[in-house]
Amino acid sequence: MPRTKKTDTARLSPENSEWMKTHDKGDLRDLAKELAERGEDVTAIVRAIEDLEEVEAEEEEWERTHIVSDEE
Repeated sequence: MPRTKKTDTARLSPENSEWMKTHDKGDLRDLAKELAERGEDVTAIVRAIEDLEEVEAEEEEWERTHIVSDEE
């Protein structure tokens, strides 16, 4: 089963922190899509999602190359 990443909510506003506790990137993408359909500029949201995915990929790569399994 894939592991769920925990978002560091300490740097978010209280409202955003609460929202992120119960939502994931998929929800954020859905929100961006809905806002875009209403004509809103979602460039910053899309960039934030892309940045988050890049950080997650880097973290996964680091874990893959630095964490020794229990079997070794």
